[in-house]
Order: sequence, then structure tokens, then C-alpha cells
Amino acid sequence: MINNFAEKHKDKFTALDLCVFALWRGATYNRDSPDKPVVVTAQDKKTVYIAAGRKTIEFVREFPLDSSADFEKLRSVEYYKSAFVAEDVDMIELNEEEMGYTLAIGCMLMPSDTTSINLLPGEYRKVRPTEMKKPRLHEIVAVTSVLLIGMTIAPYIYVYRLNMLAQNYQANLIRLEMSSRKVQEIQQEIKRYQEQINAVQSFKTQSYVMMLNSIRYALPKDCEIKSLEFKVTSTAAQNVNQPDIKQNSKLQSNSTGINNQEANNASQTSSNRVQSNNNPQNSSQNDTTEEINPLSNPDTVVIEVRSKSIQSIGLFVDNLSRLPFIKDVTVGRIEYNMSVYNFTITASISPL
Repeated sequence: MINNFAEKHKDKFTALDLCVFALWRGATYNRDSPDKPVVVTAQDKKTVYIAAGRKTIEFVREFPLDSSADFEKLRSVEYYKSAFVAEDVDMIELNEEEMGYTLAIGCMLMPSDTTSINLLPGEYRKVRPTEMKKPRLHEIVAVTSVLLIGMTIAPYIYVYRLNMLAQNYQANLIRLEMSSRKVQEIQQEIKRYQEQINAVQSFKTQSYVMMLNSIRYALPKDCEIKSLEFKVTSTAAQNVNQPDIKQNSKLQSNSTGINNQEANNASQTSSNRVQSNNNPQNSSQNDTTEEINPLSNPDTVVIEVRSKSIQSIGLFVDNLSRLPFIKDVTVGRIEYNMSVYNFTITASISPL
């Protein structure tokens, strides 16, 4: 029977063992007392296995699983105790699941068990896993071919991976360059906005703009301003090494009436212009029209006014004298024409 089995499964098995031997080996490989007798019982769906012994297996029995199996198991154990003088025997009972696990361990431990017996004939045995196996020619050729193919393909695989990494790095670099350009554009835009903010913050309201509103409120009801001119005198210009710059605001109104409302309209429609000084001395020094310098602070104001009464002239002069930025108010030429007085007022402007 063994020879028939070995011939049928030639070159497929390393060793041949009995199931009960493997159960004994797997159940007793890690016991604490090797000299103490042990009885191992196990059963599957058809057979009951009993193996007993001390250092090595001494008693073996197999019988079918039927109605008398429990009695046969008890009778076999009692027989071993009496025949082998083993009253203090240890019992190891395995169910079907534990039997499969123990059987696998016993088969695995067979090559290292010196007391095991290989029932497979020598001519049918394969080399044990612990022995060195001499390689055959076709195995050498197969291994050499695999190594050569691997060494040939490895550089191409490595180059392919490097190309993939290079593409990823290039894509990341393009994204970073786009982000960098976007950041530069945003920084330039922020710089432009900051320049505009600085320019707006550098703006300031000139003193003569506030003066116009104060002079308008100082004007009596029956007076009308024909022209108002802010000037930088020649003395002040020489002190700052600048040309004679005169800034002039002319206020115009309708000729239908002379009242405070007309004066308000005239002040709202005022415009800045530069003209030469009426003083002959200053006109000889500066005969050409100069551009207005918005950063210059005027020090003199010249106002041409017309009024219906001489009392309004005095009232206007008195009102101007009370303004905090006006000093040294003087009345220039006075002309009477068709029941209207035309006169000129010159005043110095104090630094604010």
C-alpha cells in the first residue's frame, strides 16, 4: 500500500508518517515533564485516535467513531495504565478543530524529531528542507535568465520613474513660476496704490481757501466784490529765493442787485488766476504771467469792491480788521460812478 501510494505521488512528498504519530508529536512537544506518562485522544468525523507514552510513544490505537467509541476509549486508557504501570497519567483530549492544528504542528516537527520514522521508501523521498539541494541545469538556466532580464529591465524602469518625477517637478515649477508672477503683479499693484495713497495724503487745504469763506461773511449787504487777489509780495519772494508769484481769485456776480446772496454766488463761482501786480514797482520787476504755485502761502490780499454807500466801506474795513488772519487793512483809491462807489482794499495776511 505504501509503495503504491509513493509511486502514484512520485516526487511530491518529503516524508510519510502516521496520523497518530503526528498527533502525539504535536501534543507533547512543549510539555513540562517529559518523563511523566501522557495519553492523547482525538477524533474526527470517522475515527478515534489514541496515543500514549512517556519520552517516546508506547501505545497506539485507532477505531471507528460509533456508538461504542466512548467505551473503547475508556477501555484503552485503562489498559495502558495497567499494562505500562502509569496510574498518574496526564490526559490530553482534542476536539476536531484542535486535532487539525495539532496534526499540522506534528508534521512540521517531524524532520527535527530523532525518534520519528519516515515510512516513505528511500527511492521516493525528496530532499529534506534542512539539506542542501544540488541545483539542476534547467533551474540554473531559469534563474540566470530571470537575473539577466531583471538587470536589463531595471535601468529602463528607473529611467521611466525619473522621467515621471521630472514631469512632476516641472509641473510644480510652472505652477510656482505662475504664482511668483502673480505675486509680483500684486506687489506692483500694491505699490501703485500706495503711491496714490501717499499722494492723496500729501494733499492739504491751502490757507487762502478758508480765507475766502471768512471774507465773504465779512462783506456787508450792499457791497459786492469785483475781484479778490491773493499775492506773494516781492519781499517775501526774495526771502525764499522765489519769483514774484501772485495768486488771484476773481469773484463775479450778476448786475441785477447788490446783496449778500449775490456775494455768496460770486464767491462760489470764483476762479484762480495769475496776473501782474498793479503796483508800478512790482510790475517793473515781473512783467510776465507766472504759473500758480499751490505750495506758496500768500501774505497780501487785494480786494476790489463796489458799494452804494460810504458807510458800507467803513463797515467792511472794520469787519476785515476783526478777522484773525488779517492785519494792516488800508483803503486805496475810491471812485464814484453813477451812484456806486468803487474802491480797493489792501491787507496783510498773518501766518496761520
